Amino acid sequence: MGRQKKSPATPAAESSQPQPGKSGRARRMLKWLPLLLILSIAPAARDQLPKLSERPEYQLDLAKLSLEPAPSGPVPADLLERVFEQDAADDTLSILNATTARRLAEVVGQSPWIRAIRRVEIGYPARGTISVEYRQPVAVIDVDGAWYPVDVDGIVLPPKDFTLAQAMAYPRVVGVKVRPRGQPGRQWANPVVLAGARIADVLRADWSDLGLDSIHPRPDQDDATPWHDLQFDLWTVGKSRIAWGRAPGTPHPGELSPDQKLTRLHKCYSEFGGFDSPHGPFEIDIRHWQEVTRRRLSTNQENATRTVRPRR
Repeated sequence: MGRQKKSPATPAAESSQPQPGKSGRARRMLKWLPLLLILSIAPAARDQLPKLSERPEYQLDLAKLSLEPAPSGPVPADLLERVFEQDAADDTLSILNATTARRLAEVVGQSPWIRAIRRVEIGYPARGTISVEYRQPVAVIDVDGAWYPVDVDGIVLPPKDFTLAQAMAYPRVVGVKVRPRGQPGRQWANPVVLAGARIADVLRADWSDLGLDSIHPRPDQDDATPWHDLQFDLWTVGKSRIAWGRAPGTPHPGELSPDQKLTRLHKCYSEFGGFDSPHGPFEIDIRHWQEVTRRRLSTNQENATRTVRPRR
């Protein structure tokens, strides 16, 4: 028998065989289809989810904030409310926001009462503690009967936050002719203010006990004298005058230290029985290294001078 020839494949038979290229692409598309569907509906689904930052347990309002330590003395109890009101800040902040701690530090740090922000602590449920260092008043500057409280750096503090009794308890610096410019919280760049505040800081704890009344720049000085070269007198309640010298921090050679001067004041007060009696007022000079002198100021009595050797 003769060999039969195979019939060539028909076009229909060829089309019934799988084509690897097209089949692979189809399988890959089916594999990624669920992910594509998720990505397409995610934005819409996300918009329907509740925002955690708007939930009460994540919202940080003023009622959940505190200052450490708490305000006391002339520092107003409502300091937080004041600074947020002046800053026009939002009433609420979210603890989920990474910038909230920095925002709190910026807003609170704008208060003239705040010397430094130590740290800001935020916790859950929403609460915040702002650790601060307050500016401490050391003196009031008397300008024609108007009193301006300042700290040791000459930063002006809000006068309205002081009662009259509180203001009168601080050392009073006179001899300033021009009132401060701008709002409280700025440095009063006046030489008498800058030097007087430093002297007041040394004396404020003993001010009342020593019967002191005011701090005066000596009259024989130029208005342009730098603060570290200015010399001052302390006036007592009984109008005696105590030559104090320059302010702490002066580079002037030979100036006694603030502690040495304070020790001499206490010694004189004890040995003289006060600065004004008997038969005062007196002019007392504590600036010299070897001695303290006292001279009666009264013009209708014979001047009397007494020398005291201070203990070192």
